[in-house]
Amino acid sequence: MFGALPRRGGGGAELPPPPRGGGGGGGGGHASHDSPKGPAAHPPHPNPLPGGERELTPTPTPTLIPYDRPLEDLKPQLFESIEAGLTTTRGAIAETGSLILWPTADEPRTLSLVPHIHVALLRADALFDTFLQAMREQGWADAMPTNVLLVSGPSKTADIEQTLAYGVHGPKRLVVLVVHP
Repeated sequence: MFGALPRRGGGGAELPPPPRGGGGGGGGGHASHDSPKGPAAHPPHPNPLPGGERELTPTPTPTLIPYDRPLEDLKPQLFESIEAGLTTTRGAIAETGSLILWPTADEPRTLSLVPHIHVALLRADALFDTFLQAMREQGWADAMPTNVLLVSGPSKTADIEQTLAYGVHGPKRLVVLVVHP
């Protein structure tokens, strides 16, 4: 596993809302974009600085926490203070829209299931049309881990009173970063 990102405390810095454009009327402390001849023809650009940068209060840089200890040692931190888990994928299946996660001792399934956010790295050259194609091309019959996770959407269960519930298990948000090797 690459690591995990800790949660921000309740007093963590939040980004201010983007500046609002507009002609005349209460500027609310924003610089006026009116000309001497009257209101500006166009509202101010939402990214007024060159290159699109904005003057924002700097936010703290996330800290990467390596998964370098036994799970039992990391459980309290993983369940209480880790915001996001970062994992690799074995690929993705176009037919079902599924990510293929291949848990190992260095990257256990806990990293994709426990944190509120799961960030998955997907290589662009590991996209398969079907499940069968993925299994054949990657030689799954030769060596498989204890389990393989196929992530196709939010979890669902009907364990409690036979009522279907979504998103009960696993992360609240999935972010897939497609990387070109």
